[in-house]
Amino acid sequence: MLTGLISNAHAALNIVMVENASGVTISYSGSIDLTDANMIGLASFAGNFSGLNPSSASLALTVVTSGTSIDSVAYTITGPASFGSGTNTFQFNQLAVTGTEGFSLAGAAGVFFLAEGYASGSMMTGVTTFMGATFASLGLTPGTYTWLLPSDQINMTIGSVPLPGAALLFAQVFAAGWLVQRRKKRIGAIHHGA
Repeated sequence: MLTGLISNAHAALNIVMVENASGVTISYSGSIDLTDANMIGLASFAGNFSGLNPSSASLALTVVTSGTSIDSVAYTITGPASFGSGTNTFQFNQLAVTGTEGFSLAGAAGVFFLAEGYASGSMMTGVTTFMGATFASLGLTPGTYTWLLPSDQINMTIGSVPLPGAALLFAQVFAAGWLVQRRKKRIGAIHHGA
């Protein structure tokens, strides 16, 4: 049975950036477990906006559901200090980000911001598109990046999304079974031919 081979995964916040005909779309989903997270301060973000600065591993996807700003709590994270060479690119408007909760990541500074009142483990989803942009124009370097909190992680994939672990495990088990069957047939052919 395969269930014993699959480890429990973090809830994790997963961020995916893909190029498409419209531009570069950034989507996110998941949750953050704040158990043992180190809160280091507060910040306020005005309005819905999306912004990124790959050279400092910064990504802001804020969602204001009421009023004109959102107060956020800052937590320490560890991880990459960049995910490309691009500098500040922002979109300010009420439709910049659609989603349930927003966040801001400042990887080079080692800080992650969540809305004040975010309940640990609550689902977050959202999407934005940098219209007419490409990875090259935004200075994004394709790859996978991970930032860590004490009890969870933030995963960012720029480019194609890798197979989930279970699908990869299934493919490996299938390939191993195929090789065993092939070897049995070869051994059987050798014994019958002798």
